[in-house]
Amino acid sequence: MIRKADLFLSGNRSTDPFGARYLYQFYGTESESNLTGAGTPDLDKEIHAASQISDASKQTAQANAIERKELSQYAFLPLFSGPSIYAVKKGLANVGATIFATPLPETVGWQK
Repeated sequence: MIRKADLFLSGNRSTDPFGARYLYQFYGTESESNLTGAGTPDLDKEIHAASQISDASKQTAQANAIERKELSQYAFLPLFSGPSIYAVKKGLANVGATIFATPLPETVGWQK
C-alpha cells in the first residue's frame, strides 16, 4: 500500500467491550488498516504483549500507554469524538448510540 498523503480524515471506533482487541489493526506497522504507516516494530511487540494480558483493566491501562506512544509520532491527530448513530428495531434492549461505552454482548437482547 502506498501511504503518501499530506492529510486525510478518517474515523475509528473500537467495538470491543473486552479491551484492546483492535489496537494492532489500527496501529500495527504491517496492518492494512494503519493508513498512515506509522508505528515501529518495538510498539508492535508492545501491542502483542498487551493482547496477552488477561485482566481487562490492566490491559486497558497498557493499551492507553501504547496509544500515547503511537500518538506522539504525530501520524494521528484526534480531532473530536463525534456521535454514533444507530437504527434498530423497536424492542431491542441495551444497544444504541454510545461514545465511550460499548454494551456487553450478553446484555443485548429483546425486551419481554
